[in-house]
Amino acid sequence: MSEPLFYRSAGSLTSPLLVFVHGWPDDETLWKGELAHFSDRYHCVSVRLPGFGAAREGAPSFETITERLHATIQSLRAPGQSLI
Repeated sequence: MSEPLFYRSAGSLTSPLLVFVHGWPDDETLWKGELAHFSDRYHCVSVRLPGFGAAREGAPSFETITERLHATIQSLRAPGQSLI
């Protein structure tokens, strides 16, 4: 299994999971306001894609990014938990 991505989270772990993914050239902090706003109803997670943010990694392939995003979601998701 691929290594999960760095992420920030807010809200109850038992609430439906709401995942925020940024674009270029941003990082996970782009969604700070949304995490605060939606965290009373959802388990909010904003991920940092590889190559962005303070820890600038090399540019991975699209397949690597999707595998790591999938691994992150699977590691956070409780059995039967809704994914928004």
